[in-house]
Amino acid sequence: MIVWLLLFTQEAPLIGRPVEWPFSEAIAGFARQEQRFVLPFRLEVEAEPRQLHSDEAVQLTVTVRALGPVLKPPKRLALEEIPAFAKAFHLSDWPDETPSADTKSGVWRWRYRLVPRGPWVSEIPSVPFLFYNPDFTPPERGYQLLYGEPIPLRVYRPEKLGPPPDYPPSVLEAVSAAELTHWGRRWRPEGRAALVALLGPPVLCVLGWWIWQRCFPDAARLAALRKRHAFRQALDALKRTPREPRPAAEHLVAVLTLYLRARYQLRGETPTPAEVAATLLPRGATELAERVTRWWQQADAVRFGRQQQALTVEEVRELLRDLEEAACRPTS
Repeated sequence: MIVWLLLFTQEAPLIGRPVEWPFSEAIAGFARQEQRFVLPFRLEVEAEPRQLHSDEAVQLTVTVRALGPVLKPPKRLALEEIPAFAKAFHLSDWPDETPSADTKSGVWRWRYRLVPRGPWVSEIPSVPFLFYNPDFTPPERGYQLLYGEPIPLRVYRPEKLGPPPDYPPSVLEAVSAAELTHWGRRWRPEGRAALVALLGPPVLCVLGWWIWQRCFPDAARLAALRKRHAFRQALDALKRTPREPRPAAEHLVAVLTLYLRARYQLRGETPTPAEVAATLLPRGATELAERVTRWWQQADAVRFGRQQQALTVEEVRELLRDLEEAACRPTS
């Protein structure tokens, strides 16, 4: 009798109604599908976007589909009455949204505007759908609850925007087409400005080239500097000549060998007098080559013990000066 009364009035009893969930006011009995009975409703939940800033909104779409006859259609779900939603989101209806309901096909769809309360929000909670099924007895046991799947969210902190730029008022003024295409008065230098404009670039180019040559000399200049440095090194090395005849001869031969190797490209670690003469003769210094050859033979006699006469530093210094002068003299 109570069941028939409920079916006639299409009202759910207050006894047994859960108070922690909002009631959708939907009433429907079990639906028959393929020789079996199933729940009368199916709940679908979608959300877009799922990555957003905390000051942006999420569109939540809740769809309820009836799988059989419905005695009373559901009304829009009051998500703001659910503590999990009220704690995590600011809820409101989607702008310009009208509830979509098709009682004949049994589809009801609602859209919600959810704004996260902070970047700590990580998901949209499960959407509960509470309806009444009059097929249960006693009647107070007829309330059933469907849950939608929770939807994960990724909420970023809102971007901090600085104060708006202080544009001059002229930026906001409209400009006519004639002013946009006007080239304006051409610049014509006069007096000193004209002189600087004409002579400035060439002077700067010459100055830059001179600075570059001073700071980064070319290979020929570096080679000349190294050769001149070899002459100064040889003169400085003569000041450290030992007093004993044989060590003095060894030292003087080493000094003259290093100089000829740097200045005249002498080959070999221990050159002979003939090799020294062969290096000097192509430069046309025949007399100088004979002097250096005689001195070298005399130095070898002292070095190898065939002669005890000491070599003089002045004679080697004179040879170095003549060799440097011959090296600087242009060849024919």
